[in-house]
Amino acid sequence: MRFSFATLITAALVGAATAAPTKMQARATDIENIGTAVCYLEAGLGVTATSEFLDKELGGAISDLEEKLGVTDLEKALNTTSCKIKPTDSDLILVAKGICYLEKGLGITALSDSADKLLGGAISELEKTLGITQLETLLKLNTC
Repeated sequence: MRFSFATLITAALVGAATAAPTKMQARATDIENIGTAVCYLEAGLGVTATSEFLDKELGGAISDLEEKLGVTDLEKALNTTSCKIKPTDSDLILVAKGICYLEKGLGITALSDSADKLLGGAISELEKTLGITQLETLLKLNTC
């Protein structure tokens, strides 16, 4: 299950990069951020727990298959196994952290900051007025 979710995210990123009108070049930190996003999203959405349960029930067959196919090495290379999960983190917090890292890795955070600066802080003020800033803080969407 982890592999299919990671594949879906990767395919989406490739599609987005291919559709972009300008030449894009991914930096290592962007790839690491996206990998970390996948890790948090998988944990928050229950993919990791489900996969571990199934693997245990099948006597480690999933782990063995992933190892033979190179999935484990790929996950390590893409940083999809490196999220730091605290026992107190709820699923909602894990998903929020995943979104935060995904925004960072895709450049959405930088783009938003640039647009806000260009518009003299209008975006920040609108977000503050609508309560978006407070919601982001509560959900920890800005702490990755």
